Amino acid sequence: MNSKYLICIGLTDSFDGAVRFICQQITAHKEKFIQIELLIASPKENNGQFFMIKEEKNDTTVAKERINLVENRIKNSIPSSNFSIVSTIYEGDFADGFKDKLLNDNSISLIIFGASQKSLGKGRTINNLIEKVNEIMTIPFIVIPQNITDDQISRILI
Repeated sequence: MNSKYLICIGLTDSFDGAVRFICQQITAHKEKFIQIELLIASPKENNGQFFMIKEEKNDTTVAKERINLVENRIKNSIPSSNFSIVSTIYEGDFADGFKDKLLNDNSISLIIFGASQKSLGKGRTINNLIEKVNEIMTIPFIVIPQNITDDQISRILI
């Protein structure tokens, strides 16, 4: 049985906990083929959108660097070949991109949000995303903070 995980990250280091989570899932479920899709926000300007950070330039170049970093971390952390990775950079309002993804892809098994203390959203991001997609949301989701420990990740049963 195949599974598809949608990992939503921004331009912060929010991906760290989510990457460690997905690596443990792939390792724990060697019998399954897991498809990973990275959805990363790259807002055109800082107009109160989510997944923004203070220290870095928010543009497509940074998003591409994040994707390469995340893909390499996953590939280098897992000795098996029972997974594939596809990446999408969404330029514009991330909530709209997220909603489009949910409307057009019915193969997603689990949504994983990476969370960071550096985010300017400060807890509003997930609430606003869910509010926008509540009427169409039929997929379970999990929020993984960047500072989660490997022990805490290993106790999550999926």
